[in-house]
Amino acid sequence: MILSVCIRTLSRVERMLVGSPNTGTKLLKASRSSLSTLPTTEPRTASSSRTVICQIVSPTFCDSRGVAYGGAVMSLIDITAGVASKKHSGLNVVTASVDSVAFAEPLREGEIVNVRASVNRAWNTSMEVGVRVEAEDPKTGDKKFCCHAYLTFVGLKALGQPSAVPAVMAETENEKRRYNEADQRRTERNERRRRLPPITAIGTRRNGFMDTPQVSRSKKSGKQNGLPAKPASESYSETVQIVFPGDANSSNVLFGGNMIRYMESIAAIAAGRHTQSDVVTASIDSLNFIRSAQIGDVITLRAVVSAAFTHSVEVYVTCEAPSGITNDGYMTLVAVDSSGELVRVPPLSTDTDEEKVREAGASERRMTRLKHRASLRI
Repeated sequence: MILSVCIRTLSRVERMLVGSPNTGTKLLKASRSSLSTLPTTEPRTASSSRTVICQIVSPTFCDSRGVAYGGAVMSLIDITAGVASKKHSGLNVVTASVDSVAFAEPLREGEIVNVRASVNRAWNTSMEVGVRVEAEDPKTGDKKFCCHAYLTFVGLKALGQPSAVPAVMAETENEKRRYNEADQRRTERNERRRRLPPITAIGTRRNGFMDTPQVSRSKKSGKQNGLPAKPASESYSETVQIVFPGDANSSNVLFGGNMIRYMESIAAIAAGRHTQSDVVTASIDSLNFIRSAQIGDVITLRAVVSAAFTHSVEVYVTCEAPSGITNDGYMTLVAVDSSGELVRVPPLSTDTDEEKVREAGASERRMTRLKHRASLRI
């Protein structure tokens, strides 16, 4: 019965198409109309990409102390920036990199989070988006600056190939400043990538859960902050995630915000294993998107403490898909007690060449973080 209804319906459609001499013309006009709405590369103003997301900080955003997870905030930042870059380019976009992000103030449960983004500059197929995050007290209306971030997005054609994007027209003094500074940040990003060694999966492995803790052979095995040094291997953490359709965009690529959230989560576990305390994300350094994770991929996230300071640790994180390493980056997390007060952390001892190389570059990365924190503005 159903089959016969379908056949009759198809027959009517065929008769309509054959019997109407204007049908082909109408279809051609419709196709031309759709082509005329395709993205153009005509320059666009920075203000035309302005995007705002405003929402309440819910308990699912927060840890047991009511402080929003850094990864949850970064996920919201990525979404807002992605919408801004899509507005500017008229294309599907993917996250290519996240510059250093310093959290000046935490977001807390019940506050209103305001996220503002706009495209600062564009180069051929990529765009830099600046994002500012503020917290608002819903009872008083008082606002405080939380963090800012710079993200790079790439415009994509329908088949996933990079596509040319419009140039940015900066109109106001602030837009012109951001436009000029964007080129400097791009130069610094490229220089950092040029100096970095080839990215490989973290080689450090943690001892078995029932094993006796490893005794470090490093010369830094003494005490610091009144605490004995702990081997980097004790902080090693690993987990897997499956990329489901709900985690991905229309191009079947895992959302950048979800990737950042996964990476921050495993980084917090590694940091907590070293500090044996609560930890709060203080900054995210130059997170790189090397290749995409697709729907159906099983991705492996690995994290290990790369350096320890008085009250904080730096954690190196990688993500690996079947196609290879997809992401890597450094995150800094601060050790706190249940009331949010800073606590001292054990020094780090490194044994392998891999661990020593990461620790050797930590001071330079820390100086860069402090420099960015000192000039927090957007």
